[in-house]
Amino acid sequence: DVYRGERRTRYPSITKSADGSLLVLLSGQNAEQEKAGTGDLLLVSSSDAGKTWSQSRVVVQGKGCEPRAAGTLTTLKDGRIIAPFAEFRDAQATSTVRILTSNDDGKHWRVSDATFSIPLAWWAPCGKVIETAAGALVMPVYGALSEADLKATIHSCGLLRSGDGGKT
Repeated sequence: DVYRGERRTRYPSITKSADGSLLVLLSGQNAEQEKAGTGDLLLVSSSDAGKTWSQSRVVVQGKGCEPRAAGTLTTLKDGRIIAPFAEFRDAQATSTVRILTSNDDGKHWRVSDATFSIPLAWWAPCGKVIETAAGALVMPVYGALSEADLKATIHSCGLLRSGDGGKT
């Protein structure tokens, strides 16, 4: 096992950092968090090609939310590691998308807000970010076009593009 959770352990993603380490980011919940609808983003790493793994550490503590970075952990050409993630609240009726970044192979992390222009009432990133040869970032997303679609669980899929490294 890379990580064996106390309760729910979901939405893993993996990347290889510039120093060759493997990093796995996942959502984890203990029993108390599961009842409260909260959780954490946890990180485990391996410096021996996945033979052994570090203890998990919390890189995002869900305060009143359940953070999910479903497959989004990505190492960019400049070595920066990013993981767009959604903070789900109100039994997943609302979400806020933020970006987790590391400039030092996953040793330290920073959460930042970005400006998104998207025609969805509710949405979440899902899957790796692709970096084009020209340096644009393309992120797959899914979500609901309206509150009525959200209530009926009618989702759409799309792509978001950024020409400024993920700020917008």
